[in-house]
Amino acid sequence: MDASFPFVEQERKLAWTSYWRSGVLHSCPTSFSGNYGGVIADFWRTVGAAIPGPVRILDLGTGNGSIPKLLSEVIRAPAVVEIDAVDLADVAPGWHAADATRVRFHPGVLMERLPFPSGCFDVICSQFGIEYARAPDAWLEALRVLVKGGRLEWVLHHRESVFARVAASERDHLAWLLQPGGLMDAAVELAPWVARVRAGDATVAAEPKANALRERFNAVQRDLESRMGRMPSPDVLGEVRAHLHTILAGSPEPAVELADYRRLLEQAQLRSAELVACALSEEQISELRSLLMAQRPDAAVEFKTLRQSQGLLAWTLSLHDGGSSIA
Repeated sequence: MDASFPFVEQERKLAWTSYWRSGVLHSCPTSFSGNYGGVIADFWRTVGAAIPGPVRILDLGTGNGSIPKLLSEVIRAPAVVEIDAVDLADVAPGWHAADATRVRFHPGVLMERLPFPSGCFDVICSQFGIEYARAPDAWLEALRVLVKGGRLEWVLHHRESVFARVAASERDHLAWLLQPGGLMDAAVELAPWVARVRAGDATVAAEPKANALRERFNAVQRDLESRMGRMPSPDVLGEVRAHLHTILAGSPEPAVELADYRRLLEQAQLRSAELVACALSEEQISELRSLLMAQRPDAAVEFKTLRQSQGLLAWTLSLHDGGSSIA
């Protein structure tokens, strides 16, 4: 991610905190399911199987801790494994209580400024995390806290991946829904009239303004149907339409609920836009490789791509420093 990264830190924190509090374990767009299974899970199981312990692990951009959770289940000698997990968001995953002696979460932490002494972690992991921080600051900070002879094991967003393509589509769909005069605005304007009808006001049917707003709402929905038929990754369009109908049909306070829902959609749009902006190109991977090799000249550095039936998923990075006792 370059220095012109356009997202405001506090907005990012709020958007991701809201998302993680929903209880999900993954950060990828809603139109792609099962995204932490398959080859990605296999990568982490291979990493975990190669760590005999004792070992101290750091997970960067942890979210709700999918990687600490998986590693704590597969690494041998669990009594001698410690995992610290950091995230900018205020994360507190529900599963953590059962494993609090081995896994420590540190919310509200910037990856560019880690609250740990130098050379204190044997393995530093990240799955769709460190690329969201500023480069090269976060890369150098990870190397600062890595012991001599340690390992980096990262899964990184690829600019040409399925995830990036879906995120770009969802970003654009959400922008269309939230635009002035779009479906969200149409629902907000119609809501008071729908509430009057639900309250038994029979005069609404004769109100020209109410009829005009209803027709406008229906016209935007016809545009939505057209968009769903011709644009990629349309799931979010159908989800939003269905939720707006639920609010209009049954909410006791539709104006309040619509305002809350607009904020959730704005946060989802930010998250999708951020994923697209942070996904790494081949040129950026080359820059990362050069930095790592300059900082750790004795290390073996390997980049690969992960693919499965859906297509290209991610980059992987494995750095094994010279003389590692855990390699």
